[in-house]
Amino acid sequence: MEVTRIRHAWPEKKGFSLERPDGAGEFILLHFWQPMSVLVEGVLTETKPNALIIYAPDTPQKFYNQKQDIVHDWIHITGDVAETLARYGLRPDTVYYPANPSYITPIIREMETEFFARNAYYTDLLDLKLRELFARTARRLEQEYTEPAVDAAVAENLKALRQEAFAALDRPVRVAELARRVGLSESRFYVLYKALFGVPPATDLIYARVERAKNLLARNACSVGEAARQAGYTNEYHFIRQFKSVTGMTPGKYRASCLRQRR
Repeated sequence: MEVTRIRHAWPEKKGFSLERPDGAGEFILLHFWQPMSVLVEGVLTETKPNALIIYAPDTPQKFYNQKQDIVHDWIHITGDVAETLARYGLRPDTVYYPANPSYITPIIREMETEFFARNAYYTDLLDLKLRELFARTARRLEQEYTEPAVDAAVAENLKALRQEAFAALDRPVRVAELARRVGLSESRFYVLYKALFGVPPATDLIYARVERAKNLLARNACSVGEAARQAGYTNEYHFIRQFKSVTGMTPGKYRASCLRQRR
């Protein structure tokens, strides 16, 4: 299998809509973090959060959300996709809800880094990661979904706090202050946050800041220094080091690779 385009945690504004009446000419995997209106077998279906669908090349596509901003992961794939899906009992053009879906975005994040870095054997690694994604999905579909062991009220507070922090990444954010705002000790906040979101709070903020910068650079919307500022960094050199540690390349090389992919 070959990946031709890929993005993880890709944001779109409220009202986002995409339609391909004749399909895309290649398989497209979509993972929607929020509910979406999705065309499935010719019928618009309202999905729940964390819906996963793999459109076949000739399948008409349409998906949109008129109610809120969305975030989604997506991969364009060619090659023996149909055969690989069949091996794991997965069908194209079907909405799936894997149990505990927190594995999906990290795998696609690793794939995106490989795709743009293009180091030795990256195509082999992308193929292996796709097979891992399909295998884990098939396994999770046989399991019952269980929420992390976090009190419902605390979970809602943490989700709201996380969304607020992510919406203001250009401002300084301290984990101790976030813990105070939800009435938790810093150590307890760390434990509950990681249980709910799968990563420690400081790491989650780093990933979010790098994602903000990646989106700006991919669209060639500003300079590296301005991308750093809008992502909440006051030191450009610190930003470059952190960006490279997450993505495997410098911001400048990342932007150049994105521009090449558009041609």
